[in-house]
Amino acid sequence: MFIADAQEREPGIDGLLSIYKGKLAAVFGDRFLEKSCTFSNSKNSPLFEFLFCVGNDHGIAPAKRIAKHILERM
Repeated sequence: MFIADAQEREPGIDGLLSIYKGKLAAVFGDRFLEKSCTFSNSKNSPLFEFLFCVGNDHGIAPAKRIAKHILERM
């Protein structure tokens, strides 16, 4: 399968995460919170990444405060 916008990336999860964050930042701009948190299982294998984007322009400030509060306690 050919992917038109294929790009070189770092190997592993960090490489995928940097591409994904870049695409979210391009779509959401200042409504995307760059900081994230990785949730892992009992064997420390990553299960998913908590990323936060705000869809409504009027909710940017409170949503970012809530997300930062959550991320600081992870």
